Amino acid sequence: TIDPSEKDALLHVPGAGLTFDEQFFGRDKADRISGLTNSTNGSALGNTSRMNPFDRLQLYANIFKPPEIKFKDLEAIVTTKLSYNLLPFRFRTDFVRVTEDSVLTPITMLLQNKDLAFQEQQGIHRAMIHVYGKITGVNGRVAPGGVFEDTISQDIPDALFKQLLEGAAIHQKIIPLRPGLYKLDLVLKDINSGNVGTVSQRLQVPRFPDDKLQLSSLILADLVENLPPSQIGSGSFILGSNKVRPNVNDSFRQDRNLNLWFQVYNLKLDEGTKKPSATVETLITKNGREVKRDVEEASLSLKDFEPGEYSVQVKVTDNLTKDVIASAEKFTVR
Repeated sequence: TIDPSEKDALLHVPGAGLTFDEQFFGRDKADRISGLTNSTNGSALGNTSRMNPFDRLQLYANIFKPPEIKFKDLEAIVTTKLSYNLLPFRFRTDFVRVTEDSVLTPITMLLQNKDLAFQEQQGIHRAMIHVYGKITGVNGRVAPGGVFEDTISQDIPDALFKQLLEGAAIHQKIIPLRPGLYKLDLVLKDINSGNVGTVSQRLQVPRFPDDKLQLSSLILADLVENLPPSQIGSGSFILGSNKVRPNVNDSFRQDRNLNLWFQVYNLKLDEGTKKPSATVETLITKNGREVKRDVEEASLSLKDFEPGEYSVQVKVTDNLTKDVIASAEKFTVR
């Protein structure tokens, strides 16, 4: 409401909630509002410009309007449906359940250093990329929290510049969304070169119902580590109590480990122990032939794997209900 009198619960209760003037000088309650425009007592009530209904409507609109867009040039690319491929990048989306009606959606972007324009200053080579993202529903409305802007800064010391040009810059934004169908628009701009890369893609956010065994996205990660309690919260690459950095290319070196991250939902609790009981099995195949099979293993060494394309499947069995659910992803060993 924009009428301040509606906030006075005792305005229409005789003899209740009286002000000092009403109690000792016999003034009428009705004068509280109507008297605001009376020049005789206007100074006692302070500045009355806030009582103007148009000013209050403008204040209401300003409070609830979305944040002002900083990168308007990137927003224009989305709204005018322009497509650029001068700045190549890759991205992936994953889905982690919060509730049946809320899903964390990490959007992870990867840029190769060799595609960026670096400027050297005081022995440091720096590249800067502006990121603009927009998530809209099928009705054309922007999803709550569906517009985001970030800046990626990649700094490389002069002594390591040539070596690290083969590396990459990785960035992540986590958006909570309701299950449903969306469109994801991403625009990345290299500030030093002016090169722009865009993508517009369908985004299907799954529903994780409460009444059946469910799995989150299966994330193949370069890094999975437990966080101390002081660092648990929201932020890039933070999922629950873990820091998870996805491998966007799904490509792993032989001297690195393949880290698997996923969550299991709706396991039945044992009536005696009040704990779930499940078996997690990991199967890796190449060209349809089994290469390795493990139980309860979330990090796999790749040193014995020949270069090539593989598939990894994670199967979870609820030992109490015998329900089974599985998820699979492909990856490359180089």
